[in-house]
Amino acid sequence: MIRSDWVLENLKIEVFVKFMSQIDQLNKDNKQVKESRVVERWPDGLPKLMYSRVAIPLMTDRESLIQLTIDKVSDTVYNFVVESVEREDFPEQKGVIRMETFKASRVEQVGPNLKIMEFLTFDIKGSVPTMLINMMMASQVQ
Repeated sequence: MIRSDWVLENLKIEVFVKFMSQIDQLNKDNKQVKESRVVERWPDGLPKLMYSRVAIPLMTDRESLIQLTIDKVSDTVYNFVVESVEREDFPEQKGVIRMETFKASRVEQVGPNLKIMEFLTFDIKGSVPTMLINMMMASQVQ
């Protein structure tokens, strides 16, 4: 699990919450995303359950079924949780590998800035070609 702490300068928490509530719109222009849709919504209209399928070069397509929970702790603090879920009415597609993810974020308004603490674990499952790993590693060397 990875922890990251960061600050978004001059951003109001209301803007961040609106952005997260429109998470289903983020991938509409991404050519690698073959499918992305909201399966269910919470009573307030926010996305609850989302499905996406992604084409990754040189690899088998990956899919994910995630649940998004937004918890308002106070006017200045929100918790966001994105986690993989499994449901009998949404089985894995043949020939596609289902990824697993868990991300918990605490977002707090501190003056004009947002302070964010996140915990993340992510497993794309399946195998990753050595050539692709080498390319990714080489791109990180400066």
